[in-house]
Amino acid sequence: MPNMKILLVNPPVNRLCDIPVNYFPLGLGYLAGITNRMGFNTHIYNAELETRKLPFTNNKRRLENHKLFIQALKDDSHFVWKEFREILKRLNPSIVGFSCTSASILPCQKMAEEAKAISNSITVFGGMHPTILPEETARLKFIDYVIVGDAEESFPAFVGSIAQGKEPIGIPGVGAYIRDKFRFVPAEPLERNIDIFPFPDRNAMIDMERHIDFFQAMVAF
Repeated sequence: MPNMKILLVNPPVNRLCDIPVNYFPLGLGYLAGITNRMGFNTHIYNAELETRKLPFTNNKRRLENHKLFIQALKDDSHFVWKEFREILKRLNPSIVGFSCTSASILPCQKMAEEAKAISNSITVFGGMHPTILPEETARLKFIDYVIVGDAEESFPAFVGSIAQGKEPIGIPGVGAYIRDKFRFVPAEPLERNIDIFPFPDRNAMIDMERHIDFFQAMVAF
């Protein structure tokens, strides 16, 4: 796939509850740094970024606002889904990768459905949830592949395989349902010398100017 674009998504959970939690998704930053160094056009969409002025959050408010999370999942007109659809139309990514926890698996599924409908992207789920439940995650609708464990080596191998038009099954850590059978090769231990990896690519953030006020400690060198 020439000029292949990759979109990495930090999914919304707190933001759907009107909870202001702003942080740089460091794991996705590493993956973007690696794949951009390979020559691919990689972007990060931080769907948790909240620039609205919201009240201070305590545990009581967090519990009370969980109903907003449920409502947002049912509301296709919610501003977060609209924002994501605009990004898909703007980038038209070939691959959309999601960093999934169990708390975010439902928003990830909803966004994967949008990625299929708008850009016909290859969807891949990584993170804690598919690492713990790879086969169950791969069964879900709108998911093409799962990546288990640390992805600093498996994800670039996955991307390279897709770019060459090859089936990525067989790469350690990558799994998928193919012809109703789960095919998976267990992940290998990650190289612990992090000096072999490039720095997290903060410039890969979509709409970086919106993040500056929140990420000053992360972007100032």
